[in-house]
Amino acid sequence: MQSPHPTVFISYARDQESRVVALATRLRLDGIEANIDRWLVQPGERWSDVLAGAIRNSNCVIVVLSRQYSEQLKAGQGPASAEFELTCKLAENDGGLRIIPIKMGFDVRLPPDLRDRHILDFSDAENEAAYSETVYVELLNALLGHSNAPPVGTVPAYTRLSASDVAHGDDTFVVRSIDLDHFRGTEYLRIHLEPPRLGHGQWVLLLGENGAGKSSVLWAMAMALGGSELIQGVLSNLSAELVHSTAHTARINVSTELQPFECTFRRQGQRTYLASAASVPALPLFAYGVTRGSALGGSARAVELDRPIDAVGTLFNLGSNLIHAQTWLRDLEHGALKGSTATTWTFEAVSNVLLSLLPGVDEIEIATQGVLVRGPRVGECTLASLSDGYLTAIGWVLDMIARWSHCKIQNGHEIPPNFNEHMTGIVLIDELDLHLHPRWQSTIVADLRKAFPRMTFVATTHNPLALLGADTGEVHVLRNSGGELDARQIDLPPGIRADQVLTGEWFGLTSTLDKDTQAKLEEHRQFLRGGADEGHERRRALELELRSRLTSFADTSEDRAELEAAARDSDIDYLCATVEQRKALRARLRDKIQQAKSAKQ
Repeated sequence: MQSPHPTVFISYARDQESRVVALATRLRLDGIEANIDRWLVQPGERWSDVLAGAIRNSNCVIVVLSRQYSEQLKAGQGPASAEFELTCKLAENDGGLRIIPIKMGFDVRLPPDLRDRHILDFSDAENEAAYSETVYVELLNALLGHSNAPPVGTVPAYTRLSASDVAHGDDTFVVRSIDLDHFRGTEYLRIHLEPPRLGHGQWVLLLGENGAGKSSVLWAMAMALGGSELIQGVLSNLSAELVHSTAHTARINVSTELQPFECTFRRQGQRTYLASAASVPALPLFAYGVTRGSALGGSARAVELDRPIDAVGTLFNLGSNLIHAQTWLRDLEHGALKGSTATTWTFEAVSNVLLSLLPGVDEIEIATQGVLVRGPRVGECTLASLSDGYLTAIGWVLDMIARWSHCKIQNGHEIPPNFNEHMTGIVLIDELDLHLHPRWQSTIVADLRKAFPRMTFVATTHNPLALLGADTGEVHVLRNSGGELDARQIDLPPGIRADQVLTGEWFGLTSTLDKDTQAKLEEHRQFLRGGADEGHERRRALELELRSRLTSFADTSEDRAELEAAARDSDIDYLCATVEQRKALRARLRDKIQQAKSAKQ
């Protein structure tokens, strides 16, 4: 049966055998069926017959030009000479066989048949036994039939969209899909995303258990969208492993309405480096991790806006700080009062955005003692005296606004008073609802959507209340099923309660009840399975106790009949059943009850 992988035979001389074995092994790990003589010829077989067959059955022959190989070609004898002669003959007679020459060694003479070909040099300038990753990737692309040119995407749905538009914040940024291939702890994951309404920002909410890959998705997006310069800055400060333990290569593809954004990482020994990255426009990109800090900034009270890596540094735990909010707000008001800018960008405009987001805060003022906030929930206090929930939310929101506005001003753009309605770009947030009270958790998505209607947000959460502000197509559940990670888009139906979200397909909890109540429910179930009738003393006592705890339990004879049917119908413990098992059980019970009703009629 024909191999689904490109088949390659490597012709070489013994002076480079160890390097060729390593190269062939790496190619096989990267999806190329690379073969060498020592792997093919079995005891008792003729070398010439086996190798001739291997060359004929290959899509390509890699000719490793070394000193010994060149000497055999010049003398016209030896295994290398015979392999090369057969390869050239087959390539001439059958245009389907390709020859790719690679050079290993400094002093290698090229045979006449190869002098007009592009030859890959696998000899490093400082170390003959080494080679650059760029050369290897070029070989791999050639074997896979990939072009070295940037990828060609599909025509954007929004035909007016351009890289310049997005970079300057003139249009929304829409993500179509996210692909991870052996990135961090994820072997493979593909997430398809729904486009937002024309001109509106996009929201993506990622759910999943710890270790399901939510943070990896944010890391991958930040790297792919940030481009090679940002990636190199992250890699120089990052200790985490980016390539999955089962592979040597990790790939990321973020497909957008603008273009596909791709990058590839390679692990060699203990070192991980960037093998390739798409050329990207200067996108407005902001990313915030679970250690993002707050509006208090760092110990230096700094407002550093010129380094792009600071806009994503907290996501990667690089020790980056958010801007010091009070300093930035005071500078903003001071500049507005002096009229030092030609814009309508003012402290009042930013304050109005914050007031729309902060529950129980009605006024923000710059005073001699700092930034003051007032409202029914906070009284009057300085910004630095607010709770962690307020400071965390203010911190990343102001950091994003400051970086966005700085970029606009640096590029000579004027910022209007309703700047937040014009802001576009992408924001990645790990644990969106960090430190927020449940009341605020339930409105945070709706509040941000209203405050920044054209921004694209991709956020993770473990909180059912945060999902209550999600629209159709925005909630994606990452789940590890049988060792494979998949992503399912599951909408919340209108009117659903938070406890139903927890026990539904989104979080999959078996119950939100306390352990003691669950134990009483299980005891009641065991009585039902054992055939205890309604007059059974302990069963009646349990039902009274559970009714007082749950408000409603086994209230009617029909309720009790359903509980008995559930207990006797299945060996599955309802409290420990999966969402799918519970759905199937309820469907069977409905059918049985309907059949019983029909039989009585």
